[in-house]
Amino acid sequence: MMSRTTLPATVYTAEQTRALDHLATQAFAIPGFRLMQRAGHALFALIQRRWPESRSITLLCGSGNNGGDGFIVAGLAQQQGIQVQVLTFGHHPFEEQLAGEALDAFRWAESLGVQWQAWQPYIEFQGDLIVDAILGTGLKGDVRGSVREAISKLNQQNKPVVSVDIPSGLCSDTGTVLGVCVRAQATLTFIGVKQGLLTHQGVDYVGELYFDNLRVPDELYERVPVSVFRTEHQDLLELLPARQRSAHKGNFGHLLVIGGCRGDGGCGHYGGTERCKKWCGPDLASNAPGTCLGSLNTPARDYGKGCYSESRFAADVSPSFCDSGRSRFR
Repeated sequence: MMSRTTLPATVYTAEQTRALDHLATQAFAIPGFRLMQRAGHALFALIQRRWPESRSITLLCGSGNNGGDGFIVAGLAQQQGIQVQVLTFGHHPFEEQLAGEALDAFRWAESLGVQWQAWQPYIEFQGDLIVDAILGTGLKGDVRGSVREAISKLNQQNKPVVSVDIPSGLCSDTGTVLGVCVRAQATLTFIGVKQGLLTHQGVDYVGELYFDNLRVPDELYERVPVSVFRTEHQDLLELLPARQRSAHKGNFGHLLVIGGCRGDGGCGHYGGTERCKKWCGPDLASNAPGTCLGSLNTPARDYGKGCYSESRFAADVSPSFCDSGRSRFR
């Protein structure tokens, strides 16, 4: 089965992504270490494609599965004659806190001659390119300690950074920066796109977003509910009817802008005039009394219970307008 690398429309939470991983290993009997190997190969292929001139790589590896992916990349780079610097994060001795596939990856990289050292503030990042494999989707609280120091130092470097699955320090559900976050030039995410990569602050830290499904079967995705769907350009085009080449703004309906309080009519003014210029016919803007500008059709009158405009496209707006969803257009 070939890897699917096109960014899918389906987006998942961290919990849903863990469910996908669990199903892949349990229901479909794909060994966890094989998935980790596929992730490492996919990331190394991305590095070779995007930064083919890099002859040295610094890998920042945590003690979880993201770190395991990093060790796979380190081993592959070592095999290709690329100079490798591996800096680890965690308690000492580092290898004693590793388990499962991460430990297997660590031992595999060591068998290929990959050397590593615990990160210290005085250590410089020697590689032409830096791989962020410190923290993953399981992060809950703010980043602290040596990891926070390292990320702060990393963000000051003028070197390309690629993150494994998700930039370290980013909440995978909300896109919130948890104290500090790696600012990557590229992120390769696996099996499922995490919604934090596409939302809130996440879009400022992910860089170019890539995806690889690690060759898991399509049936896997039928068993886990989707959090949200990513809107694509084609989705929007299908919502808009085709326009005649001779069409103009007067052919596409009218727009009513209700907004602004006394002394604050600017938003209604600019919202109404700009949209009327581009999308629809004129004379549809109305606002609160005392805020009428020259370009506004008619200021609304205040009757105490709401505002009423004598414009031919006016609304009777009561205090319960937003809650009830009712309005009366004349």
